[in-house]
Amino acid sequence: MVEILQVGVGVYATNGKLVMNMGKIEFTSGAGNGYGVGVGVSGMASVELMRTEIVGDGKGGSKGVYISGGAVMLSGVNISKVEKGVSVSKGTLKMKGNSTIIFTGDYGVKVRSGGNALFYGVSITGSGDKSTGVVMDGKMLMMSDVRISGVGMGVDATKGNLVMHKGSVEFKGNYGVTMSGGQALFYGVSITGSGDKSTGMYVGSSGKAIL
Repeated sequence: MVEILQVGVGVYATNGKLVMNMGKIEFTSGAGNGYGVGVGVSGMASVELMRTEIVGDGKGGSKGVYISGGAVMLSGVNISKVEKGVSVSKGTLKMKGNSTIIFTGDYGVKVRSGGNALFYGVSITGSGDKSTGVVMDGKMLMMSDVRISGVGMGVDATKGNLVMHKGSVEFKGNYGVTMSGGQALFYGVSITGSGDKSTGMYVGSSGKAIL
């Protein structure tokens, strides 16, 4: 077991292969200086984390995992006290094994234009009505048995292909799911709102959703 404590960046991989099992990473926000990342991956790196804790300080733009290239697999990984949970701008991510993301700021998961991600059996918990569980603006995002709660909006999709199988969305704001662009398939998903002023799903003119 390895513990990495009191750092601005826990692990940063640009090439080669990194495997971490039963570890712990605690990092500070490093507001304004580009730090505040638990695990950063770019280039052609291959990273595998198992039964590992990633803990931030909940402020300053901190990110649990930031991927701008390479391939990442997270199994049984718990991310907490971060402003943003996981960001994938390029490369691939697979997260599984009852992993958890607990975030205090903008989003739990963000998949951008060059990113692909798969989530199996993951819990995403936000901090209130201004947070979004999943932001989809990438190539492909597949979620199976993913539970999103404690957020203002569950899923905000503007581009790409999204599949959500089983799982649940519990939201406190106006919308559970918004589809302003891209395509999505939802099967066996429960969407629960906050009352008579909330909307379960909104599909805009450029979006396509199959339920």
